[in-house]
Amino acid sequence: MRTLGTPAFWLFYTLFAVLLTLNPGYSTAAVEIEGLDKAQKKNVLAWLSINRLAQDASALSVQRRHRRADKEIRNALQALGYYSPQIKRELHIGEDSWVARYRIDPGPRTLIKSVAVEFSGPGAVPLQQGLRLPALQGKGLHHDEYRTLKEQLLNAAFGAGYLDAELTHSLLLIDPPNASASIQLQLDSGLQYLFGQIHIEQDILKPEFLKRYVQIETDSPFNVDSLLALQLRLSDLDYFQSLDVTTQRRETGDPHIDVRIQAEAKPPQRYQFGFGYGTDTGPRFSLNSEFRRLNRSGHRLRGDLRFSPVQRLISARYLIPTGQEIGTNWAVQSRYTDEKFADGRGEEYLLGLTRTRVVGSRLWQAYVNYEFANFSIAGEHRETTLLKPGLSLTLRDSDDALNPQRGYKLFLDMHGAREDFGSSSSFIQTLIRARLIWPLSQRSRLLLRGQSGISLVGEISNLPLSERFFAGGDQSVRGYAYQSLGPKDASGQVIGGEFLSLISIELDRLFYGNYGGAVFFDYGGASDEPGELLARGVGVGLRWRTAIGMVRADFAHPLDDPDGGFRVHIGIGVEL
Repeated sequence: MRTLGTPAFWLFYTLFAVLLTLNPGYSTAAVEIEGLDKAQKKNVLAWLSINRLAQDASALSVQRRHRRADKEIRNALQALGYYSPQIKRELHIGEDSWVARYRIDPGPRTLIKSVAVEFSGPGAVPLQQGLRLPALQGKGLHHDEYRTLKEQLLNAAFGAGYLDAELTHSLLLIDPPNASASIQLQLDSGLQYLFGQIHIEQDILKPEFLKRYVQIETDSPFNVDSLLALQLRLSDLDYFQSLDVTTQRRETGDPHIDVRIQAEAKPPQRYQFGFGYGTDTGPRFSLNSEFRRLNRSGHRLRGDLRFSPVQRLISARYLIPTGQEIGTNWAVQSRYTDEKFADGRGEEYLLGLTRTRVVGSRLWQAYVNYEFANFSIAGEHRETTLLKPGLSLTLRDSDDALNPQRGYKLFLDMHGAREDFGSSSSFIQTLIRARLIWPLSQRSRLLLRGQSGISLVGEISNLPLSERFFAGGDQSVRGYAYQSLGPKDASGQVIGGEFLSLISIELDRLFYGNYGGAVFFDYGGASDEPGELLARGVGVGLRWRTAIGMVRADFAHPLDDPDGGFRVHIGIGVEL
């Protein structure tokens, strides 16, 4: 009689194992979980190695992973605070399929009975007084929340300058029979470090000019986030190509840390060419130039050229940075514009002074412009002179500058002129523009757009075309030609109105990769009385998300033009 240890037995066993390994695979495979809620089931499936097997895995591999399931399920449930689960497992292997079924009673969840956090070291008192810990006592145990608590303690210490802080004692005591747990933590703060000297090594700007943007006080608690914020602020100034930040601790016993920033300057000039196309404007070309630093006080000069069939623009702006917020400045501007408006055309010469102030997410602009305009419309030629003070506010926030999934932009402006104060006519005008992008799912968005404008003026004919309201086109009521909506004269030519109203609702979705579609409804118009001459447009569109913004092709139909067919609107660019 041969024993199990004979060479013949081991040869037979090896051949049998090889045959199992060479199993051609199964056509169907399934892992079934019963008795758990959604969160528990999700964590268990993530832990189960049998759930990660390929469908054509061998029977030997399936059986091996099935035997590991008890341990993996217990580990998965313990991470969520369940330490006494009851598990029943079954494995059914057929000729062309297998099913692994697990019936699980998770048992009672372990509750946190007590949380004891002690502090020691020089920073014990301020850390204990300033720290707000999450209320874990009485809650169900979750190991991720325990790890988060420890990270929160260390991050609070680091943020207050205690860079050598450490958890000298961390203990999670679990009592499975009583389904309870207790947490014991002890943090030793170590020495508190302070900011020392901050030295920016560069040779293009005055040190006192850059010092305005350094919002870190000497002897304040050292904080890595504050240092990173400083680096970003200096980068946003747009004077430097790169910023290399190094820190140096002083001699033993001195808590100060000196900061050294080596700044490499950007080229003093920048030129940018642009080419695009829009249904409203046709092909358009632009050239932007900037002289980044005309002197050591950071003064800039920006020039813009824009050409299209409906507009020619030449402008120059001289900017003088002021204040401590990036973007706050004084600007002197000159501009020439030759633009087509509906059935008219106008030229405008402008000289202006603007004060821009950034306060958090708010951008305020107070300005005064002196404008001379000559224009022709409805067979009449006129000239106007306006001394026009104004104030505007812009609010903007989004999760992505080019392709936002969520965000908003709100623009409000009020300006006017007086006939007895350097102007040929008197008027007051307000304008509100609002955009909102709201995510409906990971690939779907709701886009809302609105505009409202009011002009208080004696005669609309006294206003240059740039101060009148027109509607229709890509950014207005789609389905109608550019600036084709508005009051008309006796000959049927659009002359612009005193009021503007617009609402737009759009739903877009990406169906495949970066390609998608949209449906929309637009309603609005320009008029001499509120709520008059409003038109509706509906349509569908194609969308292509690119690195320079969304490419849009809209096919719009006017509902209030009996002779109107479909009109194509094409555009590209940022949405906020």
